[in-house]
Amino acid sequence: MSEAVSNRFVNRYLHEITRQVDPELVRTLSKEVLNRKASNLHKFVTAYINRTDVTDKLKRIRCPVILFTGKGSIHSEEILQLSYQFAQPSKVSILEIPNKNTLMLFEDPSVLIDPLCLFLGGLGYFIRLSRHEQQESSESEDSDSQDKSE
Repeated sequence: MSEAVSNRFVNRYLHEITRQVDPELVRTLSKEVLNRKASNLHKFVTAYINRTDVTDKLKRIRCPVILFTGKGSIHSEEILQLSYQFAQPSKVSILEIPNKNTLMLFEDPSVLIDPLCLFLGGLGYFIRLSRHEQQESSESEDSDSQDKSE
């Protein structure tokens, strides 16, 4: 796919403010568009254009909800407004991930593992420790066993 098509796509589907505030998003999206087949991009655009607004259906959700946003994201205010659309806004948690913008799931999905595990653990679900916690736990056990052997 040509760079002109990529630029047209980005200019058409990203708001001007988004393009100005988040140039990293523009670069990433442009690169991804160049790496896609035209038929797949067409399917994506068609699905995007025909998406349905689910805001009115949020009132039916009564369980706890977690919403993620990047600390520097221009969509943080929209996430806050979205949280008020749920049936019980007091059950909605908003987590701002530091040093992440709009594409945090694309850039580094692993940053959501620990917060998601804690959220589910708070609901009473048993969640295995994340890789980071497993490494810390393993290192702690190793140092304990070395101390005992000395």
